[in-house]
Amino acid sequence: MAYIGNKPANKAVVASDLDPAVITGQTALAVAPADTDEFLISDAGVLKRLDASLIGGGAYEVVATADYSSGVSNFTLTDCFTSTYQVYKVIGHNISGASGEKLFVQILDSGGSAISGWDQVISLSYVNKSTGGGGETYTSDNNLAYFKFMNYNFSGNSTEIGSFDWTFYQPYDSIYTQVTGRSIIDSNNDHVYGGGLSAMLPSTTSGRSLKFYTASGGNFAGYKITVLGMKRS
Repeated sequence: MAYIGNKPANKAVVASDLDPAVITGQTALAVAPADTDEFLISDAGVLKRLDASLIGGGAYEVVATADYSSGVSNFTLTDCFTSTYQVYKVIGHNISGASGEKLFVQILDSGGSAISGWDQVISLSYVNKSTGGGGETYTSDNNLAYFKFMNYNFSGNSTEIGSFDWTFYQPYDSIYTQVTGRSIIDSNNDHVYGGGLSAMLPSTTSGRSLKFYTASGGNFAGYKITVLGMKRS
């Protein structure tokens, strides 16, 4: 037989030589890739390995969430602030509360105690959706154990829904924490309210957790909260 004693010729592996089970038969990765994980890519026809840390992603990473639970007058996002990020976005929607309630927010230390000393300025603008009339007010407070979602009392009506987008600057670090943001409520009395928030916590205590609660202990009627950490360059 002619092939006995002869070395087979080299043959390049092509796509048709690969069985999909080479991939599908392996254990699935159930979490986001670590920075040290590697991919195999074709770089202009040359196969190369690529560290996951080099793959571009979004500017933010979800670090904590909270969804509505009935019969709750307060809830805490425990250890949502860490040394990993310096800037955090906290976004809420579908916010509603019991009649006459205001929504308050606290930063808690490592032991779960509220860090006091908040100074804040809140603007509140409104427009009547039927007549177009409106107005604007400003309120300021200092040395509080909390800051307010908005200087507005919920009515307890299911159609009254609020949303907010706040930015927390260095809440974990031993430096004064600043918060800026906007809030909106579509009230059940045919008004739209918009609020601007500027607040500072003049304390060097490291903030770890974020607590939401109603002023008089009435239950929330709805909330969805997401905390995002801004990735550093």
